[in-house]
Amino acid sequence: MSQEKAKTYICANCKGEFEFGWSDEEARQEAKENFPDLDVDDSVTAVVVCHDCYLLIMGEHQTEIKD
Repeated sequence: MSQEKAKTYICANCKGEFEFGWSDEEARQEAKENFPDLDVDDSVTAVVVCHDCYLLIMGEHQTEIKD
């Protein structure tokens, strides 16, 4: 029996429910490019967030880098 992949996810940050916009492979590739030391298979250090939360987190990350 094959398992069907969920079409939606819950953002780990805002807890909203969203439809997946990318394949797992596309998401892994971006994660490797932006966070080369991140183990995307480790659910403690890598979580799924929506686009708005990603932008918020990355904006905060950029501010920390500049400080």
